Amino acid sequence: MFVYHEMYQANRVALIYPGDFEQIEGRYHSPDGTASSRECSLISIPVRPNIRQWQTEIARVVGEWAGINLTNLLRA
Repeated sequence: MFVYHEMYQANRVALIYPGDFEQIEGRYHSPDGTASSRECSLISIPVRPNIRQWQTEIARVVGEWAGINLTNLLRA
């Protein structure tokens, strides 16, 4: 996450893991210790037995986090 914030000036970054835990959100601190408005999150996505269902869930969760609808991409 550090590289995306520092090198690419990303305002939001997330690590996404298979699992079932509550989403965690925080703020990034620069190397000099100053707080910023840049967000960092940990997101979990429960594993589904059907890969198509899991792909749809991944698209839904990531899209929700990003504020866009990605599930349309999987209907093709």
